Amino acid sequence: MSSIANRATAQDDEQLERESARFFLHELTWTTTWVPDAAAVRAGARRVVVGLGEESGGLETARTSTALAALLGVPVTAFPGEHTGFLEQPRAFADRLRSVLASG
Repeated sequence: MSSIANRATAQDDEQLERESARFFLHELTWTTTWVPDAAAVRAGARRVVVGLGEESGGLETARTSTALAALLGVPVTAFPGEHTGFLEQPRAFADRLRSVLASG
């Protein structure tokens, strides 16, 4: 591998490390410790849909989505893909979203 390629890889690794550190030190903390005001959500919305990717079973987001649905007293609604199914399977995700929105 050329020294330019090695340098690019090292820079990419350093960038990833910085972004990961920021995520774990700052952003993840808020998403794992915040508890929504269930009464306010229920009062402010005509309908609440908690979506979860069909392939997200082992992810932290699956547990938080399931807990949110239980807190709000609504079912979890399955969507295609994993956590970012809208990126992975945009057409199937859009079809499912249209179906969910039309049913309410």
